[in-house]
Amino acid sequence: MDKTLLTIEELESISGINRRNIRFYIQQGVLAVPEGSGRAARYTIDHLEQLRSIKALQAEGFTLSRIKEMRIKTENALLTHRPLGTPITRTEIGVAPGIFVSFIHETCNLNAEDMTDIVCELAKVLKSHPKISQR
Repeated sequence: MDKTLLTIEELESISGINRRNIRFYIQQGVLAVPEGSGRAARYTIDHLEQLRSIKALQAEGFTLSRIKEMRIKTENALLTHRPLGTPITRTEIGVAPGIFVSFIHETCNLNAEDMTDIVCELAKVLKSHPKISQR
């Protein structure tokens, strides 16, 4: 995978897709999240390829919902059809005694800050659950 990093302005210019749509695609789960966040967010050639694919699929009449579904199926297939012995990179974070959230890097496309935010929000929800809050 090429690790050339692009700003959103560069990605917009090269792809021909405006940054508002790029951000919307990320929000909808159609496009992978960038590396970093805010002004420090950087995009790879993979993002450019994904945008080109989204554009082509939309031209063929596919909805964003269907494109997202196809993306998820493709990512799951990549995980389940990996050659035996191919490692999967995983981060597990505890949110309550005996409860962990597992992030699979090859498919979740979240940075450490995003993972932490998700875990913190989940921990808040779990604290309000009667069985968890009694521990």
